[in-house]
Amino acid sequence: MATWYAQKGSCNINSVSGGSTSDVWNSAANGSGSWMDISVLTAGGSGTVLAANGKTDIAISIDVDIGTGRLSTAAEGGTAGGGFVLSSARTIVANIQAGTSACIVTSGTGYTASITGNVTGGTGGSSAHGVRVASAMTLNVTGNVAGGGSSSRHGIYISDAGAVVSVTGNVSGGSSGTDANGIKNDSSANLTVSNGNLIFTASGSAVTGACLYNPGSSNYVQFAKTGGGSNKFGIEPSAGDLRYGVTCGSTTGTLTLPPTRKVCRGVAYGAGGTETAGTLSPNKLGGKQ
Repeated sequence: MATWYAQKGSCNINSVSGGSTSDVWNSAANGSGSWMDISVLTAGGSGTVLAANGKTDIAISIDVDIGTGRLSTAAEGGTAGGGFVLSSARTIVANIQAGTSACIVTSGTGYTASITGNVTGGTGGSSAHGVRVASAMTLNVTGNVAGGGSSSRHGIYISDAGAVVSVTGNVSGGSSGTDANGIKNDSSANLTVSNGNLIFTASGSAVTGACLYNPGSSNYVQFAKTGGGSNKFGIEPSAGDLRYGVTCGSTTGTLTLPPTRKVCRGVAYGAGGTETAGTLSPNKLGGKQ
């Protein structure tokens, strides 16, 4: 695994001192090592780590492909913090790992960018989100999204109402702390999660805020059981098991009303809408029985 440490901020990720030799990325956290050839940024290399090393506003000015490697604001052997800025239509193939600050923050409007890789919130610092969508842009993520290991560190945090965010993959709450959500839609942004499981943990929700959930045929929602013990699972129901016009994924339920002279109390429904419990009483609405 090759780890490269940023030596300056407020610069392009592919800035060079001459030729193809980077003047940003060095093999040593203190800059005493070798300088990276910028071809690494598009080589798809497995295990490549680009550590912000406390340097801020490193602009993702080109498409980046480091395979299963990661962009990170964790210490990674250097200094935690810093971060990357996304402000144009770019394709990023990498995992995104927050440390003590947001790893990627968006700016600028009207463009579409994509991330192929897992996005994870951080463990310390303020607003240490994997990605903060802070502008009216479109972001498509293919990979799993998870909350962090400390309170209020989200995998993806959406703060701009004009944003459009689509995630294809599992979304889960954090591993410790409170309110560490997989995705927090803190606005009226357009958020869609497709073909993945929603996993709620004791530390955070899979998703908070407005979200359209489009599960695949084998996907499920997992809820953390209060008071400890095993988690509880909820499987997408069939149309016959849904009541009150509820829509779940591609399945829509219908409401079957009891006769007008009856009202239902404590009724439970089984498969296909059959009533399995409850009582029927005279309908006294309007003074009639």
